[in-house]
Amino acid sequence: TTISSSLRWTTNVASLLSVFLFSGIIFGWAPLELMLAREGQYDEFCVDETEEKMCPEQSIRLQRLFTLAQFLLNFVSLPIGYMLD
Repeated sequence: TTISSSLRWTTNVASLLSVFLFSGIIFGWAPLELMLAREGQYDEFCVDETEEKMCPEQSIRLQRLFTLAQFLLNFVSLPIGYMLD
């Protein structure tokens, strides 16, 4: 069967749009991690409240969040790729 030109363009535009909108969280993680730390995410796991930078436990929690997001991005790519093909 022949795929119409409009369906091809729609698929390509939707794919590029999703990458543009959703990949920034993964690829822009370093600045986002600093912002989350400044906002006080996972501060309850820090023992010493006087530290200016991230405590090790806070850093570990943020890295777990990144690892989970990266895994889910790669895991979901397989079934979505199969559905698109």
